[in-house]
Amino acid sequence: MSWQELSFDEVNVINALRNFDDQYITKLLQKSQWSPTAVGVACAKVKREIESYSSNSEAILYGVESQDLSSFSMSALKIELTAQVPTLMQIVSTSLTRDHSTVDEGYVSTLIAAKVLGSYNQKLSAVRYLNAIILHKGGAKDTCVTRLAACRDSVTPSSLRIKLDQMGKETKNIIKDWDKPRVNSSIVFDNVNPFVKPRHQSTSKTNKLYSMTHALMLLDRVPTSSLSDKPEKTLAQVTSEDILPNQCSIKEINSAFERILCNVWADGIEAMEWMRVPAPRHDNSKFTKQKTEFVSMH
Repeated sequence: MSWQELSFDEVNVINALRNFDDQYITKLLQKSQWSPTAVGVACAKVKREIESYSSNSEAILYGVESQDLSSFSMSALKIELTAQVPTLMQIVSTSLTRDHSTVDEGYVSTLIAAKVLGSYNQKLSAVRYLNAIILHKGGAKDTCVTRLAACRDSVTPSSLRIKLDQMGKETKNIIKDWDKPRVNSSIVFDNVNPFVKPRHQSTSKTNKLYSMTHALMLLDRVPTSSLSDKPEKTLAQVTSEDILPNQCSIKEINSAFERILCNVWADGIEAMEWMRVPAPRHDNSKFTKQKTEFVSMH
């Protein structure tokens, strides 16, 4: 049936709107007598979706605790909103694209939908907290954060400070738990020395070298409690043979270089895929493949 033959009686209209038939509604909106009805029903459907999402206590946007924010995934949020507020996401996504063949590949529609949901219920604020933390790390002033909070793009500076204090206390508790004899943990740090040059030098604007240090506390993946701290030799007993690689070590090093080279070729040249060499497994492989847990001591 062509669009010209479609019946725009009330039953067809209501069914199309309930099912959110995109093509039918597009044609329907061209009929001036049905346009207000189409818009009204669509708005009502969006409102019901927002109310339903807001009543879901497990919604990602409710996750504003430290662990929730650190594990936040924009991809997961996009999947959740597409499933739970599909009409809102479709309207926003369609508004951002030039034609029906264009797809919103980014997360702009997700961020806009999240802003709408956060405006409806201020507790749906995970994205706003993340934005505030990004602004804080970038050195934004309170006036900037306050203005963006008024636009529902951030939380207020006071809310941000409360959250940062909470995250700091939780980090201290983690460090206390890890800093015990029964726990294998390490503290690593490194220097950062950025050199800043002004665009135009003057007596008041000169080159500056900043010297900073950052430290992390890591939870060791490989258990070391069974290893002895007692040295095998005294310093006086150490010889050059203990330091310089022997023939066995040289053979292992050459074998590792060959494996790396073969895999580089296999990655870059499709015809060389047959040369790929799997990484050797060792006793601690099950530990080293795990993600390292760490906290910043900054």
